[in-house]
Amino acid sequence: RVGSSNDYDVHYIKFAPSASNQWQEYKRVSDIDPPYLYGAENQDLAIFSERVFVNYVTSELQPINRDRNIDLSWNTPEVIPFNMLPMVNQVHRVRPLIIGNELNIIYANSWGGMNNYSGVLIGHSYKNINSNSWTQVTGYLETEHLDPYTVYPFVANSTNDGKIHLIYWDKNQINYSYRTIINHSFSNHIATIPIANRLSNTLLANGNDLYLITTGNTSTPGNILFRHYDAAPLAPADYSVSIHQSGSNYYPKLTWQLNNEPDVRLKTSNAYKIERRTRPLNGSWSAWSTIANLSGTTSSYIDYTIGNAGGGDREAEYRLTAIDIGNNSSPTQSVIIDYGFNRAEKTAVTGIVRDYSLEQNYPNPFNPNTNISYSIKEEGLVTLKVYDVLGKEIAVLVNENKPAGIYEVSFNASNLPSGMYIYKLQSGSFTDVKKMLLTK
Repeated sequence: RVGSSNDYDVHYIKFAPSASNQWQEYKRVSDIDPPYLYGAENQDLAIFSERVFVNYVTSELQPINRDRNIDLSWNTPEVIPFNMLPMVNQVHRVRPLIIGNELNIIYANSWGGMNNYSGVLIGHSYKNINSNSWTQVTGYLETEHLDPYTVYPFVANSTNDGKIHLIYWDKNQINYSYRTIINHSFSNHIATIPIANRLSNTLLANGNDLYLITTGNTSTPGNILFRHYDAAPLAPADYSVSIHQSGSNYYPKLTWQLNNEPDVRLKTSNAYKIERRTRPLNGSWSAWSTIANLSGTTSSYIDYTIGNAGGGDREAEYRLTAIDIGNNSSPTQSVIIDYGFNRAEKTAVTGIVRDYSLEQNYPNPFNPNTNISYSIKEEGLVTLKVYDVLGKEIAVLVNENKPAGIYEVSFNASNLPSGMYIYKLQSGSFTDVKKMLLTK
């Protein structure tokens, strides 16, 4: 607070645990005209990577954005555009939210005649975080509100599905609405929350879940009340399948990132459901069957019932679903892997090769041994060579006449450094090249 007036200034201080738990980088953000902040509560910030965006309302009741660059320098304050009506317009609160690469500002703008406020507009402006060009969204939510100086009419937060959620005071009740970022348009009033208190509310978001804390209502004065909107969890990220070697066999290994939602991560069972279906190559799929129900802290699964993974005459598809404590299910993720006969068995069973092919080595990455399979449809001279990334020949694995068939050779790279290597198959007019990664 500045002196004995009702003006304030806004400061930024960073807490750095790596520096002996010190608060540092003191900066008076409101050091450029107009100098002062209106009200001690009228500031907020958002963080994107190394960028810090501080928003506040000046003594002239204008919303301001000022951000700190990666080099710790502060940009010139920007006036955020806001909706205005042909009456007194004064912004009293700003809430910054970052979704993707977009900085969104939700603001409360009181309106009406001089010293006779008729209501509060909840508006929205936004910009790309790397731009100075703001877009003011047409349209707003209008709420009845008697005292904009002491009672703030909304709280807001964003969820991973690209929505801004609003809890706002209107007509002696608390309402819920949301705004989609795709078209930047407010939905209409969606629901009334059965808590009639406007004095203090906090809205938190995790994944797509919402958590509302309020100070109670007329029937429970002085209590802190909690409400949870339990949305479906997010789909597990970075879901993939690789090959796990055990002895002389290879099995599918599924991996994914753990969900951040606490109502998924804290479950001790049935947090991640894995389903599987199989088929012959180009054949019909079997029905889905559940093969595992895992805890919320498990991020991998090896299917030991499928052998010779990474090549064969069959396919296995694995479907992964996250399930929260309210039994809400995420969108499913799916991966497919070949399995079945090993290469020698496949040749013996089928006896017919219809085309040339060079398979991806397995395992890959490898250390130090890997296997390379290839198919030859006509008898002839076959060469299979290994090169480094500069084109230097490293090894000759095959250089002889071969009858039609499916073959597999081993490559030992114990004398080579880690890195990317290239292997090339040539037979008649057929040539193919693939990459493999040696990791030590």
